[in-house]
Amino acid sequence: MRHAAGGSAADRWAGPAGTGTRWPVGTGKRWPVGTGKRWTWSKVSAVHAPDGRGSVACDGPVYAYTYRLYPPSDPSFERCVSLRWCSTCREFSGAMVFVPRGEELPDALAGLPGPERERLERSEVKLLGHLDRLVRRGAWPPPRP
Repeated sequence: MRHAAGGSAADRWAGPAGTGTRWPVGTGKRWPVGTGKRWTWSKVSAVHAPDGRGSVACDGPVYAYTYRLYPPSDPSFERCVSLRWCSTCREFSGAMVFVPRGEELPDALAGLPGPERERLERSEVKLLGHLDRLVRRGAWPPPRP
């Protein structure tokens, strides 16, 4: 059977060979652990957004990190980036948010040397990898006062 967009039905499905696990290509599903495939981050508009039937495929915890892009002297200082991610399904979303000038934000990169910090700040995916490692080690999120 051929689809209107071209290709057979088998071309539209993926899954680890020999496991019987299959899912539609383009659904955001990733290869399960132990299959030899590398997990990748998938950028979505909302982490754990319900599908068309109202169900959510993952029930893992959603973590958040908000950071400032601009120095305090800049008029855009209150514009910040907010990242939300799930370590289980590897989905993440990012958005510009308003954070009042007087509100202090925790700095997950505080203890890093300058070059490493700059490397992480240049890439959302590398920053997410670092933050996710902090979560797995129990170092993030920081305790609330």
